[in-house]
Amino acid sequence: MQERNRVMVTPPHSRVGMLETHLAAVFGWLLGVWPITQLWMAEIYSFTAPGVLLALPIITLMAKQMPIRENRISYNMVLLVPVYVFYGVIVCSSLYSPNIAGAFEELIKMSINVGVYFSVIAVLSTSNHITERIWNRFILARALICLVLFARYMLVFKAGYVGVNLSYPITTGKNALGLFVTAAIPLALSWMQSTRKIYSFVITMIILVTTVLTLSRGAWISSLIGGLVAYFIGSRRRSHLRGILSVMVIAIVLLLFLRVAPIDTTSLQARFKILQDLVGRDAMLTSSDLARWHFITRGLTAFAESPVWGHGLSSYISLIGQGWQSHNDYVLILSEQGLLGICPFLFMIFSHFLVGLNLSRRNPQWTTVGLTGSLAGLCIYLMLINAYTGVLFWAIMGSIHAALVRETSRLRYDIPVIND
Repeated sequence: MQERNRVMVTPPHSRVGMLETHLAAVFGWLLGVWPITQLWMAEIYSFTAPGVLLALPIITLMAKQMPIRENRISYNMVLLVPVYVFYGVIVCSSLYSPNIAGAFEELIKMSINVGVYFSVIAVLSTSNHITERIWNRFILARALICLVLFARYMLVFKAGYVGVNLSYPITTGKNALGLFVTAAIPLALSWMQSTRKIYSFVITMIILVTTVLTLSRGAWISSLIGGLVAYFIGSRRRSHLRGILSVMVIAIVLLLFLRVAPIDTTSLQARFKILQDLVGRDAMLTSSDLARWHFITRGLTAFAESPVWGHGLSSYISLIGQGWQSHNDYVLILSEQGLLGICPFLFMIFSHFLVGLNLSRRNPQWTTVGLTGSLAGLCIYLMLINAYTGVLFWAIMGSIHAALVRETSRLRYDIPVIND
């Protein structure tokens, strides 16, 4: 009788070296501190600097891995096709844009982002260890920056809120800060639930408190939705009680902090004052809420004028006549690329989210769970800001795609082998 032993075969591309590990940590730190460096490097800032700076470590990793013949990536075409189509629409829309300089700048941004997307897949598909290293360092960097900003604004400036400029209190750049805390909170909550350590709880609380102090309704709503998604898809039934207790502890700590913190309540009330008297165009443009609604309606009007292919990449500023942002990426794509752009964009987002949701249920690793929650929060936040050309958005989608590649590889290679 033959003796049958179950031997698990390791995928050939799962070997991870020290170079990959260290550069992955560098990439995670850079992702975490980038919102601050945008203002710190204002004197030497250029539109290609952030993408190149963040892409270099990950591209270096890819260059080291790709020569291995057996490390070919089995891309999932369901995720890949909308990326190709959307990027192709972006390229074509730059050809008929009325803003040539702006279109060229945005095209370079998108090219770098798509390159980072594929680089992330190529590198993170090799090992979950590298994935954890990158996003763990991202969380630590976020917490460190949040702690510095908290000390600067609350203790030095006595501002009652948190911004991103360290020289003087200003709300400029708040959207960038809100974007990164929105992405960090689901990851931090999932990491905290996985480690169950005091230090992970403290780090998560630092990010949560900073989110509250941004006084950004968009960041609050998006972070809440992203955190809830990460919690429900990552928790098992028997751990619901522990999760509820954790949420209660976090809520109590936040309430106690809000009770004693010198928050600018006047500014907070003003930001929540939605019902206002419409006394004409001046009132519309002086109110933050109504000005944002004005930009959105102008974008929808532009979409109605050219619903199929839009007005061209970076054409919004030429159409609106004032203001540089539409404060809504979906409206921005509708006005600039029309239905040809918004359809693959929405399919791209939802396909990555559904893949992350499925992977989180089958194999609930904290990185996959947190990234899926982050993507859900960012989908909401894109209704309030312009961020789809940011590196972080594409890095998150690339990480989810890489998780699918790892899972496919695991199912392919972890097979029983019969030894005589």
